[in-house]
Amino acid sequence: MNIVESIRAAGVVGAGGAGFPAHVKLNGKAEYVIANGAECEPLLRVDQLLMQREAKCVVRGVALAKELCEKLDAEREEIGSLVLAFGEEDERHLEKLYQQGLANGVPGIELLTADEVHALEPNVSDKVTAALYAPTAAIVSPWEYALALAETAVRNGVSLHLNAGVTASEMPSRIARLWNVTQLLRDVPNAP
Repeated sequence: MNIVESIRAAGVVGAGGAGFPAHVKLNGKAEYVIANGAECEPLLRVDQLLMQREAKCVVRGVALAKELCEKLDAEREEIGSLVLAFGEEDERHLEKLYQQGLANGVPGIELLTADEVHALEPNVSDKVTAALYAPTAAIVSPWEYALALAETAVRNGVSLHLNAGVTASEMPSRIARLWNVTQLLRDVPNAP
């Protein structure tokens, strides 16, 4: 039985309140996934705070995810991203974002003129005056990526515990430790 079949057999559902079967999502094929750090609710600021306070860690995490996708043969495509400006005030903000990106090690970022933006993306609004371009922004198949990580963990000796609720947690440093009633979940010893 593979992981998706195990998840189906265990009756695992999503945590969003609707109880959507997790195996249905895992069997699906997402054409595009955008990890943009946008909050799901107008008053939430968790992603924004994380990106502000831990920007270098986020940049490093993206680089590690790229390496893992390559090692695990998970689909990933660099498509680049644009933050658009529509006037002088936006352009000043882009300059700040650009400087922050350089300081945090974002690879290949550059400021583009309106002409450069239109050459790169012809369908963008004619009102665009400039843009911040990050060529290494990418899309991945989240299900393929998550399953590849889980399968690698199992191959490296991690026990998959289905229907095992978390009864305690601790974060003594930047590594979270989770417990269920019977066993401490441990770090993966031979991750790629």
